[in-house]
Amino acid sequence: GLLNIQMGSQSFQVNIDNNNNSLEGIRNAINNSNNNLGVQASILKVNNGGTDEFRLILTASKSGAASSISLNDVSGNVASTLNVTNP
Repeated sequence: GLLNIQMGSQSFQVNIDNNNNSLEGIRNAINNSNNNLGVQASILKVNNGGTDEFRLILTASKSGAASSISLNDVSGNVASTLNVTNP
């Protein structure tokens, strides 16, 4: 699917397919996008009651409300599968 990443009033898109549909693949697709506007993706390991969970964390290169990040699906269901919570 096509994932739209918006930072402030600008956005870029990354294609997620069978070659990169893991958490690591999505992280790499975002970080390696030629159109990336300054969004850094990383994976955070969280221990939830004895069970390890992994979460995709997005950080803007600039601070402030104008650099808030949100995700949504253009096509497919990448954001919904990730259970994205937008601010």
